[in-house]
Amino acid sequence: MLKRSGELCQYCVPGFAGRLTESEHNLYLEALSVVKKQLLELSDFSHQLHKVSEGHEVGKAVSASRNGDEPILTTQKPLASWKVVNRILKLELGSILLCSRDKGDGQDYAIIRRFRPQSLYAKANGAIVVLAQGNDPTLLVQDYIERVRHTLRFMASDTVARAQEIIWKNSNGRGVSRVVRAISDQFNEAVVEKIGTGQNRSVSILTENQRNGVRFMRRM
Repeated sequence: MLKRSGELCQYCVPGFAGRLTESEHNLYLEALSVVKKQLLELSDFSHQLHKVSEGHEVGKAVSASRNGDEPILTTQKPLASWKVVNRILKLELGSILLCSRDKGDGQDYAIIRRFRPQSLYAKANGAIVVLAQGNDPTLLVQDYIERVRHTLRFMASDTVARAQEIIWKNSNGRGVSRVVRAISDQFNEAVVEKIGTGQNRSVSILTENQRNGVRFMRRM
């Protein structure tokens, strides 16, 4: 078994190809304990997006929506009624929905965010917000998913930066590049876009973070 700085490289961590020493693993665990909630949230969002895009649920849901049994949402500005076609994302304070309405000359589709009525935003601004509209539901959802994936990558980059601060603070002058890489790779694995062939299309969060050097608001 390989050694580094007199310690055995014996600890495997998710998403990282190498092995960490005990000192590196302890640093890794300290950092992960602070950002684990964000890691789980990003993994959940990415999984939901993959389920919608890879499972072709948009087309199935549009066909099923013609039965007329879907919930109805009403927007106030402008005043309109929308049938819920499919849920794209389940959020802590609501959901992102694909909806449709009959325009007379065809179907109109929208990506709508529905807040829980008891949320502060809903009380101040209303519970229904139209995020995007179009006449092609597949393209509409694909465009929204791509924008959310972009947001997830920046959120991951921001969180990795927080983890880096913890690692460097507790490093006591030791080399921490492999620990930073282990955290970065795990977040990269969480938000990676899975392609239909089973391959993954990833973006290096560590590289992205070093290039941008800024923090981003966690909004979706």
